[in-house]
Amino acid sequence: MQEQNKYVDFISDRDFLKAVKKVYEVYKSKANGFDIKKFYKNTIDPFRIYMDTIFQNISLDDYLKNEMNRKIEKSISNEIGSFQEELLGAIPGFKRYRVGDLEAEGVDIVSDDKLIWAEVKNKHNTVKGEDAKNIYRKLQNIAEKYPKSTVYYVRIIDTKSRNEQWQIPKHNLNHPRVKIISGDRFYELLTGDPFAFKKLLDAIPVALKDYVDSLDEKDRIANGSSMGLFSTIYTESTKNGITPLQQIVNDNFASYLGFGKGEPSKEDE
Repeated sequence: MQEQNKYVDFISDRDFLKAVKKVYEVYKSKANGFDIKKFYKNTIDPFRIYMDTIFQNISLDDYLKNEMNRKIEKSISNEIGSFQEELLGAIPGFKRYRVGDLEAEGVDIVSDDKLIWAEVKNKHNTVKGEDAKNIYRKLQNIAEKYPKSTVYYVRIIDTKSRNEQWQIPKHNLNHPRVKIISGDRFYELLTGDPFAFKKLLDAIPVALKDYVDSLDEKDRIANGSSMGLFSTIYTESTKNGITPLQQIVNDNFASYLGFGKGEPSKEDE
């Protein structure tokens, strides 16, 4: 008797957790590799720190975590897009292709029978202007090369639920088998289940927690001031007898007057 899946009924638990592991490793590498040098790469705005922490009544720990997340957001956003492709490619009858794989004609997901081809983007505002036109022409070429196929531009997080012909009138692009589709409709198309996307969202927090709980402590992403970035700031501030926030300001303005190395210019004497 086949073991019942815990998370969703259209992707095996093994494949689900495999996709979770890949995105977790990116989070971990970005978080643990985010050191003082990277944090200070673009000079910190101390006025903004004071205003954010005091006006919004948030701790410096929370501020630093938010700032770190903001700085690594692009890398994480790209990986979340890959996470969706991993899940879609784990649905029976479909395969995820990597960039440069000629068999996929430059798209991300292809059905085994070559009837469904899909370019997958995580959010509706990922692609704009000229890029949208280029994607359309790529999909149109596939539709013409495979006459029985339907080719999809997938936006997992879209402005509405849709599965409709994609047209760009400005460039006279209106092939009948090139479609634009939202995440819920695409999961329905691939699984036959109209509620597949809802089931996926319900399963995500469960699978993420299961994966994190399965890790040894040493393999988990460190939290709060125990992270390398924070511990360095706290250690230095303690040694210098100042607050962590003062340490950040001093580090960023070491060459400014009054912050250590800064000295009045001869014109000021």
